[in-house]
Amino acid sequence: MRELKRQQSTSSFVPDFMATSLVDVDFKVLKDRGVRYVAIDADSTLVRYRSTKIAPKVKTYLDKQKQFIDDWCIASNRVTNNLDIISKALNAPVVPTGILARKPRQRYFRRITNHFQADPGQIAMIGDKLLADVWGGNRAGMVTVWVEHLGDDGLHDRMIRVRDWEQRIIKRRLSQIDEQ
Repeated sequence: MRELKRQQSTSSFVPDFMATSLVDVDFKVLKDRGVRYVAIDADSTLVRYRSTKIAPKVKTYLDKQKQFIDDWCIASNRVTNNLDIISKALNAPVVPTGILARKPRQRYFRRITNHFQADPGQIAMIGDKLLADVWGGNRAGMVTVWVEHLGDDGLHDRMIRVRDWEQRIIKRRLSQIDEQ
């Protein structure tokens, strides 16, 4: 996991940390940063797009990392009810989405904050999307961790080439950070 040393003037699209996968996220580092709670995106972060099966390696890793935080939840824009399978596997409640309360909207991030009854700075949002997870989490005042996406994207993301867009943004922002 790489810390990006964000500053006040850093774009809200830049995460606080980057990791190659969920198993590269160091929860102890997050704890040392003041994080007590973690919200984890489901699709392409925790599981492959629309899957309900957590890889055994991921499950084992997360079980070991849980000692560093007080609690966690699943924070997903997935509207189907099959998140319950993932929820039970991790013993992590789902913060539900809705038509007007979806990432990156602030209303959804307030749901996460209210769920934990915590200050946003004590919550880390871990996800694979710069817009939904990082930008939304940064605007809410959360610590953000961007992980490389797991598996294939959904049709909508492929059509608008969201990954190409994200790579251009992060490359430009990282060069600005490295120059500082």
